[in-house]
Amino acid sequence: MPPIDRTDVAGAMLRSQVRALLPKSATEIKALVPTMSLLYLQTILEAPELVGADREIAEAARTRAIDIVHPGALEVLERERAALHLLTNATAAAADAMRDLAELPNAHALNDFLNQAVPDQRHIQADVERETELAAAA
Repeated sequence: MPPIDRTDVAGAMLRSQVRALLPKSATEIKALVPTMSLLYLQTILEAPELVGADREIAEAARTRAIDIVHPGALEVLERERAALHLLTNATAAAADAMRDLAELPNAHALNDFLNQAVPDQRHIQADVERETELAAAA
Protein backbone atom coordinates (compact mmCIF):
# COMPACT_ATOMS: atom_id res chain seq x y z
CA MET A 1 0.00 0.00 0.00
CA PRO A 2 1.48 3.36 -0.94
CA PRO A 3 2.31 5.63 2.00
CA ILE A 4 0.17 8.68 2.59
CA ASP A 5 1.81 11.82 1.21
CA ARG A 6 1.89 14.23 4.17
CA THR A 7 2.39 17.19 1.80
CA ASP A 8 -0.81 16.44 -0.18
CA VAL A 9 -3.18 19.07 1.26
CA ALA A 10 -6.07 18.13 -1.04
CA GLY A 11 -5.75 14.48 -0.08
CA ALA A 12 -5.64 15.38 3.60
CA MET A 13 -8.81 17.45 3.22
CA LEU A 14 -10.54 14.61 1.39
CA ARG A 15 -9.58 12.12 4.12
CA SER A 16 -10.84 14.59 6.72
CA GLN A 17 -14.21 14.67 4.97
CA VAL A 18 -14.25 10.87 4.79
CA ARG A 19 -13.38 10.72 8.49
CA ALA A 20 -16.45 12.87 9.21
CA LEU A 21 -18.62 10.41 7.24
CA LEU A 22 -17.42 7.34 9.13
CA PRO A 23 -19.71 5.94 11.81
CA LYS A 24 -18.83 7.00 15.33
CA SER A 25 -19.18 3.48 16.72
CA ALA A 26 -16.19 1.16 16.59
CA THR A 27 -18.58 -1.77 16.13
CA GLU A 28 -20.11 -0.15 13.04
CA ILE A 29 -16.69 0.70 11.59
CA LYS A 30 -15.52 -2.88 12.15
CA ALA A 31 -18.59 -4.22 10.34
CA LEU A 32 -17.95 -1.93 7.35
CA VAL A 33 -14.21 -2.59 6.91
CA PRO A 34 -14.67 -5.63 4.62
CA THR A 35 -16.59 -3.49 2.09
CA MET A 36 -14.68 -0.20 2.39
CA SER A 37 -12.80 1.42 -0.47
CA LEU A 38 -9.09 2.08 -0.28
CA LEU A 39 -9.75 5.76 0.50
CA TYR A 40 -11.80 4.90 3.58
CA LEU A 41 -9.23 2.35 4.71
CA GLN A 42 -6.39 4.84 4.31
CA THR A 43 -8.39 7.32 6.35
CA ILE A 44 -8.67 4.82 9.19
CA LEU A 45 -5.01 3.84 8.96
CA GLU A 46 -3.81 7.44 8.85
CA ALA A 47 -5.25 8.25 12.28
CA PRO A 48 -7.14 5.36 13.88
CA GLU A 49 -7.51 7.26 17.13
CA LEU A 50 -9.47 10.03 15.37
CA VAL A 51 -12.17 7.62 14.24
CA GLY A 52 -12.25 5.47 17.36
CA ALA A 53 -10.58 2.46 15.73
CA ASP A 54 -8.78 0.10 18.07
CA ARG A 55 -5.83 -2.10 17.13
CA GLU A 56 -8.11 -4.89 15.85
CA ILE A 57 -9.97 -2.53 13.51
CA ALA A 58 -6.73 -0.97 12.29
CA GLU A 59 -5.30 -4.42 11.56
CA ALA A 60 -8.49 -5.42 9.70
CA ALA A 61 -8.27 -2.19 7.69
CA ARG A 62 -4.59 -2.84 6.90
CA THR A 63 -5.34 -6.39 5.81
CA ARG A 64 -8.22 -5.25 3.59
CA ALA A 65 -6.10 -2.45 2.08
CA ILE A 66 -3.27 -4.87 1.27
CA ASP A 67 -5.78 -7.21 -0.34
CA ILE A 68 -7.11 -4.37 -2.52
CA VAL A 69 -3.67 -3.17 -3.59
CA HIS A 70 -2.11 -6.65 -3.92
CA PRO A 71 -4.91 -9.17 -4.57
CA GLY A 72 -4.01 -12.67 -3.40
CA ALA A 73 -0.72 -11.63 -1.78
CA LEU A 74 -1.99 -12.33 1.73
CA GLU A 75 -2.93 -15.89 0.77
CA VAL A 76 0.55 -16.45 -0.65
CA LEU A 77 2.13 -15.05 2.51
CA GLU A 78 -0.06 -17.25 4.69
CA ARG A 79 0.92 -20.36 2.70
CA GLU A 80 4.58 -19.39 2.98
CA ARG A 81 4.17 -18.75 6.71
CA ALA A 82 2.61 -22.20 7.14
CA ALA A 83 5.41 -23.82 5.11
CA LEU A 84 8.03 -21.99 7.16
CA HIS A 85 6.35 -23.14 10.38
CA LEU A 86 6.36 -26.73 9.11
CA LEU A 87 10.02 -26.43 8.09
CA THR A 88 10.93 -24.99 11.49
CA ASN A 89 9.20 -27.86 13.29
CA ALA A 90 10.76 -30.47 10.99
CA THR A 91 14.22 -28.95 11.44
CA ALA A 92 13.83 -28.93 15.22
CA ALA A 93 12.70 -32.57 15.18
CA ALA A 94 15.61 -33.55 12.93
CA ALA A 95 18.08 -31.71 15.18
CA ASP A 96 16.66 -33.48 18.24
CA ALA A 97 16.93 -36.84 16.48
CA MET A 98 20.53 -36.12 15.45
CA ARG A 99 21.40 -34.99 18.96
CA ASP A 100 19.89 -38.17 20.43
CA LEU A 101 21.60 -40.36 17.84
CA ALA A 102 24.97 -38.76 18.55
CA GLU A 103 24.25 -38.96 22.30
CA LEU A 104 24.94 -35.24 22.75
CA PRO A 105 23.58 -33.60 25.91
CA ASN A 106 21.96 -30.50 24.34
CA ALA A 107 21.50 -28.33 21.25
CA HIS A 108 24.64 -26.33 22.03
CA ALA A 109 26.73 -29.51 21.91
CA LEU A 110 25.14 -30.42 18.57
CA ASN A 111 25.98 -26.96 17.17
CA ASP A 112 29.58 -27.29 18.35
CA PHE A 113 29.81 -30.74 16.74
CA LEU A 114 28.41 -29.46 13.42
CA ASN A 115 30.70 -26.41 13.43
CA GLN A 116 33.72 -28.67 13.92
CA ALA A 117 32.56 -31.20 11.31
CA VAL A 118 31.80 -28.53 8.69
CA PRO A 119 34.04 -25.53 9.45
CA ASP A 120 33.30 -23.63 6.21
CA GLN A 121 29.51 -23.32 5.98
CA ARG A 122 29.35 -20.46 3.45
CA HIS A 123 28.44 -22.83 0.62
CA ILE A 124 25.46 -24.07 2.63
CA GLN A 125 24.14 -20.52 3.00
CA ALA A 126 24.72 -19.86 -0.73
CA ASP A 127 22.80 -23.04 -1.62
CA VAL A 128 19.91 -22.03 0.65
CA GLU A 129 19.76 -18.55 -0.90
CA ARG A 130 19.89 -19.96 -4.44
CA GLU A 131 17.12 -22.47 -3.70
CA THR A 132 15.03 -19.76 -2.05
CA GLU A 133 15.40 -17.49 -5.08
CA LEU A 134 14.45 -20.35 -7.42
CA ALA A 135 11.38 -21.18 -5.34
CA ALA A 136 10.33 -17.52 -5.25
CA ALA A 137 10.68 -17.22 -9.03
CA ALA A 138 8.53 -20.30 -9.64
